[in-house]
Amino acid sequence: SSISTAVILIGSVRLQSNTLGGLIDGGLGFKVSLCGASLIDVLFFVYLAVCTVSFLIFLGDFVPAVAVELVGTQFVGRSLSICVCAAIIGALAIVNRVNFLRHLGSFGLCAVLFTAGIVVWKAVS
Repeated sequence: SSISTAVILIGSVRLQSNTLGGLIDGGLGFKVSLCGASLIDVLFFVYLAVCTVSFLIFLGDFVPAVAVELVGTQFVGRSLSICVCAAIIGALAIVNRVNFLRHLGSFGLCAVLFTAGIVVWKAVS
């Protein structure tokens, strides 16, 4: 992976490209564009947009189920959980400085341990 990263970085400087689609187009020797943007960049955008929507749908199914286990009552619906998660993700996405994320790094481990604990607790009871 470090070799491919080095190739991409060196290629982007030599081809004077600031996007992966422009780099691929420059490497192939021709450019296919859609609405003024590289076709590869448009495909990446569509793919990542669909991934984001599917991730929010997953959170919309998962967060209310976890909230029921925490509180014991259904107070968070699917739509509300999707909106809250989208607001949190959107706020984190527009921040210019990401050095505060080092404090949130252990949250992923805690979330996995919490989920595993809930699964074990439900399996035992």
